[in-house]
Amino acid sequence: MKTTSIIVLGLIAWGGYTVATQEPNSEEIQAAHLKQCQTEHGAENVRKVNRYTSEAKCYFTEAYEELAEAKEAEEKALAKAKKEEEKRLAEEKLAEEKRIKEEKRLAFLASPEGKTKTFTSQAFTLCRQHVRASAKFPSKVDFDWGGNAKKYWMNFSEGKSRVMIQNSGEMMNGFGMMIPFKATCKYDYDPNTNKYSIVEILI
Repeated sequence: MKTTSIIVLGLIAWGGYTVATQEPNSEEIQAAHLKQCQTEHGAENVRKVNRYTSEAKCYFTEAYEELAEAKEAEEKALAKAKKEEEKRLAEEKLAEEKRIKEEKRLAFLASPEGKTKTFTSQAFTLCRQHVRASAKFPSKVDFDWGGNAKKYWMNFSEGKSRVMIQNSGEMMNGFGMMIPFKATCKYDYDPNTNKYSIVEILI
């Protein structure tokens, strides 16, 4: 049996400690490891190989180690720069998407339909004010949380939009009783002048 396939362990006492020893690889294996290291890294860059490892472990010249460290540092720097650039591009893309989205939102709000939609939300408050003003006891008008509806029609007449709001709830009658009601408020809204007029208030 070849000595390269046998691992001989012994015990040596040193400084109060017991350590294990192993026979070095054969000259044939060491030569094979050295050749592998020289092939991969260049003969001028390899000082020697580890005599005990089963795989080739190379020991390099100081100059080659410095070159390898510099190369590794350069690769890390390039990888970091690439990552930062990708992050910057992603942030720019996101910012551009937000800008375009905001431009579209503002453009819609400035459009006739956008203005009408904004007024439709304001018309809820107007309708409730008109309902209270029409009630016998304004302080005794309670609106439902649900049961509200809104609609609008663009260019309903002469460039004006028709907005309809529906509310429901309870109000006190002349006998002091709370009775249910449904109210419909209709408005004509002019997006160009941002003015409205009451068409009818039905309760």
